[in-house]
Amino acid sequence: MNAPHTSCDQHARVPVLDITAIATHLNRVPQWKIEDERLTRSFHFSTAAEAAVFVNRVAAMAESCNHHPRVDWWKRDVTLELYTHKSNGLTVRDFEFAETCDPLSEAIA
Repeated sequence: MNAPHTSCDQHARVPVLDITAIATHLNRVPQWKIEDERLTRSFHFSTAAEAAVFVNRVAAMAESCNHHPRVDWWKRDVTLELYTHKSNGLTVRDFEFAETCDPLSEAIA
């Protein structure tokens, strides 16, 4: 499992990104999209057990960063939704977390 980004700060208020910055950061995570002002991505796995492994990896990373996504898990499908509640919008932390989630899903086999 990849280590979480060291930029995760448990107590700092991070500035909300403007639309231009969001577009720039979105280019770094092309499989993610903006829905209802949240950064989201759905993952599909071969088995429910693989989905569970992914959810547990995301949960461990979320705890270490104190940045918790909304997780919707149904059978072999997992959807993550990111939003920085403390800042009331999308921040760089959301995009950093998304970047770290992508390899977690690819490492499951």
